[in-house]
Amino acid sequence: MIGGETAQYKCTECGFPLSYIEKYEAWYCKTCKDYRDIKENAASKGAIPSVVPSSSTGAQERCFICLGFIKDEGEYFECECGNISHESCAKRVGKCSVCGKEYTSENFLESKDFFKLIEKGKLAFNHENYEEAVSWYDRALKVRGNSAYAWNCKGIALAQEKRFEEAVESYDRAIELRKSHVACYNKAVTLLKMDMLKESLDCINEAIFIELNDGRSWYVKGYTLSKMKMPRIALKCYDKALELTPENNLFWYGKGVAFMNLGRLDEALECYETALEIDPNYAEVLGAKGILLEKKNEIDKALECFNSAIKIKPTYRMAWYKRGMIHTKKNEPKSALECFNMVLELNPKDVNVLYEKGKLLAAENKMDEAVECFENGLKLNPESTSFWFEKGKALMKANKNHEAIESFDEVLKREPKHIGACQEKANALKNIKR
Repeated sequence: MIGGETAQYKCTECGFPLSYIEKYEAWYCKTCKDYRDIKENAASKGAIPSVVPSSSTGAQERCFICLGFIKDEGEYFECECGNISHESCAKRVGKCSVCGKEYTSENFLESKDFFKLIEKGKLAFNHENYEEAVSWYDRALKVRGNSAYAWNCKGIALAQEKRFEEAVESYDRAIELRKSHVACYNKAVTLLKMDMLKESLDCINEAIFIELNDGRSWYVKGYTLSKMKMPRIALKCYDKALELTPENNLFWYGKGVAFMNLGRLDEALECYETALEIDPNYAEVLGAKGILLEKKNEIDKALECFNSAIKIKPTYRMAWYKRGMIHTKKNEPKSALECFNMVLELNPKDVNVLYEKGKLLAAENKMDEAVECFENGLKLNPESTSFWFEKGKALMKANKNHEAIESFDEVLKREPKHIGACQEKANALKNIKR
């Protein structure tokens, strides 16, 4: 393969095509400015970037001396004061541009040893051994406890283990040592996953202030604002992200969702189509397009989208659920049940699917199975008047009127003015008197 040639592999962080660097015999993402571990089985299926933004694992920081990005990990040099630069720049200048410390050959050797520990952590991280990665970063921090870079790396590994509070603490330590764009970005993403939206917005604004021309930061801001139900402002952020990185399918997807939230379906569809032109195997976009087409009452086209999404991503629960709902609308109960069963196989605690499956079974006069679905739903959500009401109706159809009345009483206990429960309870009482 020719050096720099772009192949079918895509970055699992941002979704951009990777380039093969012949010198290092490795795949490199020009957007993330980091190397990626390629697994043939994953690549052949087409790596799909997550809708929730990913943490930044690359250096992606600027050299304090030349102000260029540090793209090659082997060129990364960190002074004891936390100042960062290319090793070549540090050797050329001979001293730290922040604290004034004069560098010796021992400083560069010590830095190499330190980054060997970091590299072992990254190797473990790339193999999804996140706990091992944390242990390597801890060893690195014992050597150099004031390394903002090591604290940031540790935060990323902790976040992958869903130890979000510890990850935020690591990012805070990194920011305290050196307020970098990367640490602020990563903290914002982690806070977003913790659903701490205001705090996440504050962090991503800090990241943008430090590095204005990073498209992913603008995307994260747009994503956060969308979750805060501010789609109009989110659109401006997505536009800025796309101005900086127009070929990023994730950014087009985010913009499409913002248009959807505003009810501007045609513009949302254009965004989804653009995202799919960039990557036809983006299952989440196909799912979103299916939802949009369903809203436009183009049911058959919507079903095609959900089918395509499932072919790409067989574990895509939302697509299975929406496909089941369409089959229900089309009065195809057997196909609908297959879809609902698939969702429940993937997640037995999906209350929405238990509810829809129960209603479908009741409509098919399979009352015992319907009641079982509603009871499973009530185990997960015992305060749901919808489950109690549907259970009562199914029991009444099965001529179990006394049990039905008990269910309707549970509804009325929680919602005394529930008209349906009052009427159905009255009907059950009439059945008993006959």
